[in-house]
Amino acid sequence: MLKRTRNLTVSEWRHLATAIRELALARARHALQPTGRILLQLQQRSVSTDGQDVVASSDPNIARLAWAISAAAHRVPWRSDCLIQVMAAERWSSRRKIQTSFFLGVAKDAKGKLRAHAWLMHGELVVAGGSGV
Repeated sequence: MLKRTRNLTVSEWRHLATAIRELALARARHALQPTGRILLQLQQRSVSTDGQDVVASSDPNIARLAWAISAAAHRVPWRSDCLIQVMAAERWSSRRKIQTSFFLGVAKDAKGKLRAHAWLMHGELVVAGGSGV
């Protein structure tokens, strides 16, 4: 990992710093607000595709945003699971006027316990949340 960090550009370091800040803010918001309210806000701000395909942007900023959120989430010392990542990425992308769609999936695991997974998409690009349920 140290070798990889030495090769990061200034722009990539900036994206990581922004991702860490957004993840910290999302984590704090998650601790202070009911999850139902957070999910409702994400749903309200989500772009509805009404069954139509949305072409992924050629803007490299959305791919960098997605990379930075994922990379930072795996290294910060606080919980940064799928919902925290989605909250962080949605706030960041909305400030950049990048349209995203929020998804929430629920399934039962082998023991019958409900498992939920959140993810954020821009066209066909998974911006945050990755694979899950």
